[in-house]
Amino acid sequence: MKLRMLTLSALLFSVQLALAQRTITGTVTDADTKEALIGANIIISGTATGTITDIDGAYSIEVPEDAASLIFSYTGYAPQELPIVGLTVVDVALSAGSVLEEVVVVGYTTQLKKDITGAVSVVKVEELTNVATPNVISKLQSKVPGLSFTSSGVPGGNDTQISIRGLTSVFGGTGPLWVIDGVQTTNPAGLNPNDIESIQVLKDAASAGIYGTEAARGVIIVTTKQARSGTGGFTLNSLVTYNTIRERFNVLSGQEWLDVRYIAQGKTPVTAGNFVYEPETELPTFLDDNNNLRLSNTDWVDVIMRNSVSTTTDLGYSFANDTWKVYVGAGYASDNGIMEYTNYERGNLRLNASVNLFKNRLTIGENLTVSKFSEVKANATEDALLQNPLIPLYGEDGTWGGTGWRRVAG
Repeated sequence: MKLRMLTLSALLFSVQLALAQRTITGTVTDADTKEALIGANIIISGTATGTITDIDGAYSIEVPEDAASLIFSYTGYAPQELPIVGLTVVDVALSAGSVLEEVVVVGYTTQLKKDITGAVSVVKVEELTNVATPNVISKLQSKVPGLSFTSSGVPGGNDTQISIRGLTSVFGGTGPLWVIDGVQTTNPAGLNPNDIESIQVLKDAASAGIYGTEAARGVIIVTTKQARSGTGGFTLNSLVTYNTIRERFNVLSGQEWLDVRYIAQGKTPVTAGNFVYEPETELPTFLDDNNNLRLSNTDWVDVIMRNSVSTTTDLGYSFANDTWKVYVGAGYASDNGIMEYTNYERGNLRLNASVNLFKNRLTIGENLTVSKFSEVKANATEDALLQNPLIPLYGEDGTWGGTGWRRVAG
């Protein structure tokens, strides 16, 4: 009995230790102005538990006894992680974040972001990996304010139209000028998104002073990956995506189509195949005299659509020291399209290398890319919506339903 009591006491003591918590209080202020930061985040390191500061910049948080540190963060400020072992009060002064010290590529030079006076947007490249498309244009959608996109949804996304400055330009088009590692182009279809190091979008007319009238529609500057000193190794990324139509179209049946056509024609009889339709007319079994085209309720949108699978695989290798920098990337992407008979396939190989000579007085390098892609694209959705549902997909003899029967309505 005594042994059981000792065991129970030990268990209760261990539970109390596990549940023991302590309170940490303090304030969060601006390191320069000393003003309180309202709504700053305080999170226990390694957990999702946290709190925020009040109107005075003060906070109070319950932490486990074994908690080692707290993470303090606030929009526009550099986060800090501070140890709390043995402490009950932790006051923090956050400094402005490093976003304004970010180096931005502008034309043929670079500038600190805080020194830029023009309309420039910097794309967070890491966010592009969340968009399942092999096309860099499609990946930019919703990532840059002021950019508008138009796409038919063909596999690969190479028909996507992008507009930065609207329809007004010297040449009357809307597509921006792309500058990839200093080389100008209007079609980045062969660019592998996995090779991209940074993207800057120059949106105002000042970019024409650098690149001429081609830049009147805006400029997208892309810098591809380079090896960094002291780093090296392989990277492998692979993504498989299942694609489907989010919402199916609700199309008319054969009977509904005839009724709508009758009303649209001013309530005059509708000629369809070998019969003339009026309300309450008994529909025939076949549309032709050869009894080959059976009267149907064909959903032509459903006929041309399908679910698809797309894949992207990228392999990279980088090596760098004080003399050499080498980056090699290989990628493969495929998409069999959600519309029948469409597909997209692309292969890429990139080599970015440089060597420093004469104690860094001379640098020789090259950026080489080889790309091959093929695609079969179509946009027959509108045609499918307008097609006559009375026509069957196949005739009784196995041939296509529309063969030899052109007049679908009078």
